[in-house]
Amino acid sequence: MVGSFFIFAKFCWSANSDIIINEIGAYATSTHEWIEIWNKGSDSVDLSGWKFWENNTNHGLSVSTTDSIIDSGEYAVICQDANQFLVDFPSFSGSIFDSSWSGLNESGEEIGIKDSENNFIEQFSYVSAINFSLERKNPYLLIYDNSNWQEHLSGNTVGFINSVYTDEIINNNTSTIGIATTTPEEPVESVSDILVEFANPLIIWPQIKINEFVSNPESGNEWVELYNLSTSSLNLTGGLICDSRESTSTCKNISGTIFSGGWFLIDLAGNSYLNNDGDSVVLRNLSGEIVDRIDYGADLLPNKNQALGRKIDGVDSDSPADWSITTQLTPGAVNVIVLPVITHQSSSGSGGASDSQVQTLPAVFETSDRISYGVVINEIFPNPSGPDVVGEFIEIKNISNSMIDLSGWKIGDAVQTFSLSGIIFPQQIVSWPRSLTKISLNNTTKETVKLYNEKNETIDAIEYDRAKESESYCRNIEGKWLWSSKPTSGTENEIIQIDNEIILKINAPAGGEIGEMLIFDAEDSFDRRGGELNFVWNFGDGEILFGGEVERVFSTSGVFAILISATSTNGSGASKIIEVIIGRGLSANNTGIIISEILSNPAGDDLKEFVEIYNSGESVIDLSGWRLRRQNGQEYIFPVSTKINADSYLVFDRAVTRFSLNNQGDKIELLTRDSQTVDLIKFGTSPSGKSYSVFADEWQWTIYITPGQINQSDEELSDGGNYLSDGIENFSTLTEARLLDGGEKIITRGTVTVLPGVFGVQFFYLGDENGGIQVYNYKKDFPPLKIGDFIEVSGEISVNQNIKRIKITNSEMIDVLELEKFLDSQPCILSDLQEEKLGSLIKISGEITEIKTSGMYVDDGQDEIMIYFKQGAKINKKQFQEGMNVSVVGILEEKSGDFQLWPRSTGDIQLIGMSEDLIKKEVLAAADVIPKKNAENYLTATIGGLTALLLGFIGRAKGTVLKTVAKKTGALVLGAVFKRKV
Repeated sequence: MVGSFFIFAKFCWSANSDIIINEIGAYATSTHEWIEIWNKGSDSVDLSGWKFWENNTNHGLSVSTTDSIIDSGEYAVICQDANQFLVDFPSFSGSIFDSSWSGLNESGEEIGIKDSENNFIEQFSYVSAINFSLERKNPYLLIYDNSNWQEHLSGNTVGFINSVYTDEIINNNTSTIGIATTTPEEPVESVSDILVEFANPLIIWPQIKINEFVSNPESGNEWVELYNLSTSSLNLTGGLICDSRESTSTCKNISGTIFSGGWFLIDLAGNSYLNNDGDSVVLRNLSGEIVDRIDYGADLLPNKNQALGRKIDGVDSDSPADWSITTQLTPGAVNVIVLPVITHQSSSGSGGASDSQVQTLPAVFETSDRISYGVVINEIFPNPSGPDVVGEFIEIKNISNSMIDLSGWKIGDAVQTFSLSGIIFPQQIVSWPRSLTKISLNNTTKETVKLYNEKNETIDAIEYDRAKESESYCRNIEGKWLWSSKPTSGTENEIIQIDNEIILKINAPAGGEIGEMLIFDAEDSFDRRGGELNFVWNFGDGEILFGGEVERVFSTSGVFAILISATSTNGSGASKIIEVIIGRGLSANNTGIIISEILSNPAGDDLKEFVEIYNSGESVIDLSGWRLRRQNGQEYIFPVSTKINADSYLVFDRAVTRFSLNNQGDKIELLTRDSQTVDLIKFGTSPSGKSYSVFADEWQWTIYITPGQINQSDEELSDGGNYLSDGIENFSTLTEARLLDGGEKIITRGTVTVLPGVFGVQFFYLGDENGGIQVYNYKKDFPPLKIGDFIEVSGEISVNQNIKRIKITNSEMIDVLELEKFLDSQPCILSDLQEEKLGSLIKISGEITEIKTSGMYVDDGQDEIMIYFKQGAKINKKQFQEGMNVSVVGILEEKSGDFQLWPRSTGDIQLIGMSEDLIKKEVLAAADVIPKKNAENYLTATIGGLTALLLGFIGRAKGTVLKTVAKKTGALVLGAVFKRKV
């Protein structure tokens, strides 16, 4: 082959040999060492039971993050200390395997990795790397000397492609060839010739295609995916990704290699590079020549968190028909085209009920080849633990050897059906969650799920009597249906059955007050084999009760662990422990546990740093699984059996938490085991030798450092951590902020009233009892926010189209100080509105006087205001009509010299009545169609004609309002009909 190079090597492979050691961090100090591994194959590999081999010793691996599965192309690390590794590399996103060894030799030693069967996957002696990490050049070659390994020039590339990566042949006749071996008991596969091919870049570049991209991400950065149609790898370094401007300044450099038949992901390092309303993505080679280009907009315009992808990877006919919008993002993987959900409401004929709502969604790719059989229902998950709407799914599989067109097919139960379309490929599995299908599978009664072809013929059906909790019902390789404790949505079924046949379902309160009657219920529990259950309730304080439902009054406060034991007439048994919190103020969010003292900058040794918590309650609290979390995301999880007595302290030293607190300011959160924030403390610059301590809800810096003891004050007030404005330079209230001129620096605080993305992706709103203001960031870089978050913002005042705002440059300029500090809207009369209220969350009431394309006008009897419907608020104006009386909550702003009110969602608009003119108009319009001579015959028709009006109102009105309107409508109906009869 012209322009190609070849290398042949003789060696033996064992199973899972796609996992290789790719980089070695032996240079780091003790507890900071790590080994990077990489999956160079096309399939995922599960590292459960694997070992790291060093110093002739097997070191076990335990998963610290995500799971033990290493996906194709994924980097993972084996480290001495997982918590320390996350401190050293907080942005690492791969799997982390915690292990333990005494220390790696910087000068080199023999290491290896073994699979779960104790087979060596890779074993070799690495070369010296004293100062920085040791990187592998060509990961596809089993060469372990200096020709294929090199020390990094200044640090490391853990989690990323190596800085010395090459796909060129290493010419070294004396290279050490590593052998992947097996244990003597295992057979060794035959030796084969391995061919590695590298082709001429001039031939390959035209076969590199833009394959998928996201221009408007929900979070994170925009990205572009490339696909390699060729049979050879290509080093893309020096290529460019550009937008429609095609200016050097607007192009992103590409660095790395794309493998044969593989994908390459380019992070655009921001979320404002590609325009949301239409742009171009252009791929250029090393010479600047255009290799591929896609122009998007109009019909090819993805919305937020949608991608534009090729229907079939790499297939390019230079037509927009190659592309489709998809809601399933697949960076670095096969494109799966899932069109945005389109809701169709069936029309209903007279005298009959309307069909149920059907949602259409394509299964995968679209084509025209049609085959009608070979698809089966493969797995269903009716009863997940937790909310069913989140976990339920239905899965199908193509067990044939042909592509099958699903156009016109449906899947469903007796109540709801879900329309399918597109092509499912041979042996492909496709799964849909309940959130898309709207199919709610039964848990305690008989259920049947059916698959229908385009002729509405039943192709497959599966039936069950009762759903087992947390188990899926799935088809094994023999076609037999079994319950499995391991749901496998979208992948091959794995049947894992558990022995316990009793399912305990306990309905119990989370807490209560002393003297309150509480009911505990286990009646929903059942024996899968049909036996009758008997229950024993042991409350742990000497009280034992019997029966499926029991009542209990507690006379003391505390956290009670209740043991529920069940026995079946079939001879089996089961038990479960639940907790109930008794006592005023005790709950998951208010247990009496607080952060009480923080030492972040001790005089001398920083190892003296600590965080102290205090139990102000009257009961022992079990803190097992609770967490401390720093501002940078680093966490410390409390060990099992961690308890704190009433009126007692627990001190967590730096040696335990591994926290290195920031002397320039930090934030500490205390969270429960279910991630509810119990306490949150933010502090500023830390004076040396002083602790940050709480005194009656006020935080102070004090020279008295009292770990495990009552805090002592030296009366020196903090200037860095309490939530008041005292001592903060450039601090302004929101009202003061609106009076500042553009360009002035500001620090302010307020409650989040509107989230980014509702009125626009580049801004949100902040408010307090007296006013509000917009917070703007051109790059759309905001931290995760929720309505009710009380935050501090540092920025600069700016004005755009008469809207005053605070301009920030990154998410670091926002600090969340408190949670769930919700702000009520301010009731206002339109004639009293002044500019001081701009940016505020207000509430007005009045009559809808006019419906416009982008909103409606509301008149409160004294003045009129435009209610403007922003696109992100997703308000359907068709549900409103002129003459309705409404209350509207929203942000007050000014546009073209007039006030506008911007509601955040449909929930901000409440129907409170209907004007008498509207009722009269509807009644008389119906009455006018009645001929005078046959008024009696048309009475029913008249009343029926008003039904839609009444029902539409009933759906949105309650109580007195409903009664008043109903009376008025009834009176007008009778008056109109009587008038016609006369």
